[in-house]
Amino acid sequence: MTFLKSMTPAIVHCEASCNDCKTWKIEKRFSMLTGEDNKNPPLSPPHSQCMARESPGHIIYTTYVDFKTSLQDRIPKGKDITIDFEPASRCVGDVNCHHTLTNDNVNILMNHAVHSENTQIFELRNLSFGQKAVSCTFSTSDCLFIRNSLADRYTPKLAYLTLLESYLKNLNFDKSDVEVEHNVYARSIILDYICYSLVKSREDVVEAYPSTKEKNTFVLIAFTKNDNDYQELETFNGLQVLCRPYLTKSSESILAENYAQEQGLHCSFGKDIQLLNEVIESKTGALFTDHSNIEGIGLSMVRSTSKGFDTSSPCVVLYCKCKSYIPFGEQEFPKYLIHQSGLSFKTDVREGRFSLGPNGNTLLGAARDWHKELAMGCSVGPKSGHYDATIGPFVKVEGIDQTCFLTVRHMFQPFDLDDRRLQGTKLMQPADGDTKSDPYSQAGHGGPVNDRECGDVLTSIFSERVDAAVVKIKADRSPSRGYFVVPTENELKVAGFSRTNFPTFDDGSIMNAAEFTTEDVATERVVKFGKTTGLTKGSLELNSMVVKVVDEEALAIQYNGRLESKVMKNQLKINSHSLKTFFQLGDSGSAVFLVDKRNKLHCIGMAIGSMSDLSCLVTPIQVVLSELEKKLGKKILLKNFEMENMQ
Repeated sequence: MTFLKSMTPAIVHCEASCNDCKTWKIEKRFSMLTGEDNKNPPLSPPHSQCMARESPGHIIYTTYVDFKTSLQDRIPKGKDITIDFEPASRCVGDVNCHHTLTNDNVNILMNHAVHSENTQIFELRNLSFGQKAVSCTFSTSDCLFIRNSLADRYTPKLAYLTLLESYLKNLNFDKSDVEVEHNVYARSIILDYICYSLVKSREDVVEAYPSTKEKNTFVLIAFTKNDNDYQELETFNGLQVLCRPYLTKSSESILAENYAQEQGLHCSFGKDIQLLNEVIESKTGALFTDHSNIEGIGLSMVRSTSKGFDTSSPCVVLYCKCKSYIPFGEQEFPKYLIHQSGLSFKTDVREGRFSLGPNGNTLLGAARDWHKELAMGCSVGPKSGHYDATIGPFVKVEGIDQTCFLTVRHMFQPFDLDDRRLQGTKLMQPADGDTKSDPYSQAGHGGPVNDRECGDVLTSIFSERVDAAVVKIKADRSPSRGYFVVPTENELKVAGFSRTNFPTFDDGSIMNAAEFTTEDVATERVVKFGKTTGLTKGSLELNSMVVKVVDEEALAIQYNGRLESKVMKNQLKINSHSLKTFFQLGDSGSAVFLVDKRNKLHCIGMAIGSMSDLSCLVTPIQVVLSELEKKLGKKILLKNFEMENMQ
C-alpha cells in the first residue's frame, strides 16, 4: 500500500458526536489535504464544545468518521496515533457512530503498521465488543514481530487479534454480547472467542466454530474425541452446541468411490482431467481463504446427488468437516468452478478430512524384524522417539559415499521444530514402538543387541508441497540391492506378482504422474510397500489434490477455537483396491510405484497420509527430490544399484 507523503494536517479534537461537527471536520480536513478552499468551511466547529488542536507528536482521532476518512488517504507516519471510539451511551440513535474497527480498516491499519519505517505507538480507546469494551496499546514493532511469528499464516485479522488476545481472552463473552453487537466483524470476534472458551473448558472437544442455522440464530459446532455422530449439549454461554466426531467418517465418499469402481469409471487422464487439475490449482487459494470449513479439494468420476450418483462428467470434490452448518460470515460452497477457458465443472461437497500417517500397528512381522541390510518397507523411527514410519526409496546424494533413504518429516516432533535441529538425529530400525518387550534388545529380531541404529538425518522439509526427510545409512546397514520387506503370498497375488516374479527396484527408474496418458496403466497397477500394510495395490485418480494438514499430536488451538493447520498442494491421490486398504497409519514414507505391462517398477512418489474415505495421498517423487536438493544444496537421485554394480 502506498501512503501519500503530503504535510500532516492538524487534526480536530471534537468532544461532540453530532453529524454537524463530523461534517465540519471532514470538510476542514479535505481543505487542508488538497489545498482547495472552494468548500469554504467555517474556521471553527458549529458547537462551542468542539475545539481544534494540533500536537506535533501525537494525533487523536475522536470519531470513527475522522479515522475512516484518514485511512482512505493515508496514515501519518512517525507520529503516535490514538483512536478514540464514541462510547455507546453517547451515540444512541446516531447511525454514524461506530465503536469498533471494520474488516477493511483493520486491513489498512495492520498493513500500515507492519510496513512502517518509523516506530509508532497505536492506542485504541473504548474499543467495543458487544456489552464489553477494552482499551489497548501496541507499537509497529509489536506488529512486525507478530507478522514474522505468523509467517505464512499471516492475515491482518489474525495479527490484529493476536495483539488483542491478552485483552479479550478473559472477558467471558456470552450470547448477550452476540445479540447486542451489530458490527459483523466484531460479532465474529465475539463468537470466535466463545468457541475458544468452549474448547479450553472441555477436554473432549478438539475444536469448534460458530455457524448460523437461521437468521440471527447461532449454533456452535464442536468436534469431539468420541465417535457419536451427533450429540447435543444444552448450551454454552447461552448458545446451543452441536457435537460431531473429530475423526469424521466419509461414508458418502466411500460409497461414491466404490460405485465408480463397480462401474469401471476410472480417471482417463484426458483433456477434462487436465482442465480439472488446472481448475483445482487456480482456485485453491480463494477456496481456502473464503471457506474455513474446507478440508481438501480433489476430483471424482461420480457426483453424489439426492437422486443417486451422477456419472455424466467428472466433478470437483470439496471435502469439509460438516456439510449442514455454514461457518458464520461465510457463503455456501460454489456449485461450479469455472476454468479460465470458460468451461465449468460441477462440485460435490462431501464430509471428510486428511490425516498424516505415522505410527500404526505393524501387522507384517518382516517389517519389524531387524534387517542387517535395510529394505524398503521396514519400520523406522527416531531414537527414543514416540513416532515411527516406513523406509522409503533409496537415494544417492552427491558427495556422500553412503547410500541414503527417504522417509517423512512428520514423524519427528514437534512439527514446528527447526529442520536444522533435526540434522544428525539418530534413527532406529525397527522403530522403538515396533520392538518387543525391551526396545534395546534384539532377542527375536535376528540381530545383535543394541545395533538397531541405522542412520542419521541429513536434512528435512515440511512445506506446502513436501513432507520428507533424507537419512544417511550407516555403512554396516547399507543395502546391496533395492530389496523390499518380504510380502505375503496373497499380497503378491493381488498385486500381480509371484515368488518366481518377485518385485525389486534396482535401477532407480522414476515416472512423472502428471504426464500420464490413457496408455499408462496407472488406473490398474499402482503399488506401495509399507510397514503396516505391506504390499498393496491401488489406482491413481488425481495429480492435483489439495488438503489441510493438522498436527494431531499437538492439536494446537488458535484464538478462534480452530486447530492450527497448513495447506499441502499438488498431491497425488491413490484409491484403494477393493480387496485391501492401500494405506494405513504407519505407512507414511512408503515408496509408491507404477507397475508397467512388463512388471517393471517406476517410482512415482512417497505416501504421506490418507483421507477419511480411505484414499491415500502421495507426494510426486520429482517434487520430493527437487525440494530436498534445494535444502541440502546437493544433487539427489534415486539409487541405481545396477549401474553401481557395473562400475
